[in-house]
Amino acid sequence: MNSRYLRLAVHLSISSLIALCLCTQKTAGTEDQRPRLAVVIVVDQMRADYLTRFASLYTGGLARLARSGTVFTNAYHNHAATETAVGHATISTGCYPARHGIVGNSWYDQELRKPVTAVGDSGCPVVGGSGKGGASPHNLLRTTVGDWLKTFSPQSKVYSVALKDRSAILMGGRHPNGAYWYDRTTGDYVTSTYYEDTLSSTVRAFDDQRLIDSFRTQGWRHLLPDTAYSLSHADSFVAESDGNHITFPHLFDSSVQPKEYYAAFYSTPFADQLTLKLAEKIANEFQLGRDSIPDLLWISCSAADAIGHIYGPDSQEAQDYYLRLDRYLDTFFTALDSAIGPDMYVVVLTADHGAMTMPEDLAAQGIRGGRISLDSVAQ
Repeated sequence: MNSRYLRLAVHLSISSLIALCLCTQKTAGTEDQRPRLAVVIVVDQMRADYLTRFASLYTGGLARLARSGTVFTNAYHNHAATETAVGHATISTGCYPARHGIVGNSWYDQELRKPVTAVGDSGCPVVGGSGKGGASPHNLLRTTVGDWLKTFSPQSKVYSVALKDRSAILMGGRHPNGAYWYDRTTGDYVTSTYYEDTLSSTVRAFDDQRLIDSFRTQGWRHLLPDTAYSLSHADSFVAESDGNHITFPHLFDSSVQPKEYYAAFYSTPFADQLTLKLAEKIANEFQLGRDSIPDLLWISCSAADAIGHIYGPDSQEAQDYYLRLDRYLDTFFTALDSAIGPDMYVVVLTADHGAMTMPEDLAAQGIRGGRISLDSVAQ
């Protein structure tokens, strides 16, 4: 396979940044109309067919990208471990895992003689939220698009935000202005001392708004009428979620402690809505794209992955997630349109990996498939 497919998402980002950075002189008396901001959105576990399967129901951001953007139909990651950390590092560096060093979400370190996680780093404690754990890009062996931009244009601003620490960190690279992720025990967005000793006042103010608590009473219900979900399998599909809580609506238990609610919130579309709201605030507060110096904003929509793992790629939950993402992106793009102008930023939408159709869905299509117990294999 030609490596250009592997590196496609990065090349799109680089092309955008080159358009922003090169030819810094403008003709006297003319207004500089080059884009000032590149936004790279990674939807965790987004399969390519989601763009077409639900296209008739998209009216917002995804519809806008499909209508006015360029869609590459033969772009994929040519590496074995299609996991979150690996995919995000590959997108941001343009390298194979053997080169960028992130070969899994976790692995056994032969020198340390113990398992390690992709971004775990006890030497860089978490700042904000519960303050538990530590994280940094110390395992990342290559520089990223953002690092290249900062080298070329030191005044450029690079920010990264996601639910997952490994997503935010591996997208942001070694020298971003900020990288922020979600603390499942407190519902806050946090960082680590690798980036800043005190949590940014912008992120702290966002956390203090407690927008997350506003979702607790409403729960997760179908966005559209039930008839719109004929594109997915039946709502009651026993293979989902190990057979527990498999039908809409998915309500939050009002009796549980806040930390249990914040953990459950992670696996709903609202978690990515919150991430996009923070990304919008970062863009506004840090004035991204407001001057002639190019900036880069990384966003990873991690809830897509949690929902896909729990309910499967053909579930009504997965479909509802993408219908909502379409609207969330529309809100986000509209905010950028208003703040810096619709022609003053460029967007790259990609995914770190996809997901295989559940064997029960394959069986329903007459394709032989099933499950093997891990315990039976290990015996």
